[in-house]
Amino acid sequence: MHPPFGTIAILEQYDDETIGLCIINLATFIHREPGLATPKMLDMLQCAASIASGSQYSWQAESNIIIPGNSVSIARQFLRCVLHQLAPNGIFPMLFQSNMEDPHFWKTMAAALLDFSELPSHAPLQYLLEGLNECKNLAQDTIMLLLNNTSTYLNCVSLETPVPTWTAILAHFDTFLRRLPSVLPSPCDTAPIMKIIITLLKVSCIGSVRSILEPFSKILSFVIQNCSFKLQQLLDICSLCNRALSRFLFPVIFKFLMFQLWQGRM
Repeated sequence: MHPPFGTIAILEQYDDETIGLCIINLATFIHREPGLATPKMLDMLQCAASIASGSQYSWQAESNIIIPGNSVSIARQFLRCVLHQLAPNGIFPMLFQSNMEDPHFWKTMAAALLDFSELPSHAPLQYLLEGLNECKNLAQDTIMLLLNNTSTYLNCVSLETPVPTWTAILAHFDTFLRRLPSVLPSPCDTAPIMKIIITLLKVSCIGSVRSILEPFSKILSFVIQNCSFKLQQLLDICSLCNRALSRFLFPVIFKFLMFQLWQGRM
């Protein structure tokens, strides 16, 4: 029997146990032969994430409880183990510069790592930024994709992580953002970078990493002079600066933005 025109036929159907065993086989293959698995690594991670984001029962959607033999739990464990194994080998710079077909991939990845002590959900950001900062040059052809994926993932992780962790991540962001204006296309979509700045300003310890304000200012200057942007995002940045920064630093940022806007008017 042929499926109706325009529909997708289901080629095979497998029970939950068989799907779980397939994921275990993939994990074993990656563990033993990571070099051979590399060409299909992105497909395997996205496939596992699509299974991990599903749930047989409604309560599973908001829970990380491991159910033995359950394909959803096995897929989440697959993400944990594979990402932990390959983290020192540069998996995160590769992931964040890749186009993910699954729009929920980053949310699923963050949820899988949420209570994983070996690789907490904020650790991918640290590995990503360390890898990018070690590169001599940033790839201009993938920079917008990188920024979009980073802003998406930032919205999936908790900003309540202990201060020392975020202090280190902010320091890495400081180094990365200083190099950003030189590789941004002009004009470009400013939404991702504005979202990143807004999210970082919500981190409780942002005031202790004052040096990051300099790259913030340079990026905002680039955006105002060369790109279109949403006024609401600029207002959000001003509001968050007022809350997060001292009464001595906020006027400096505010005056800088007013000067840039006035120059753009001329």
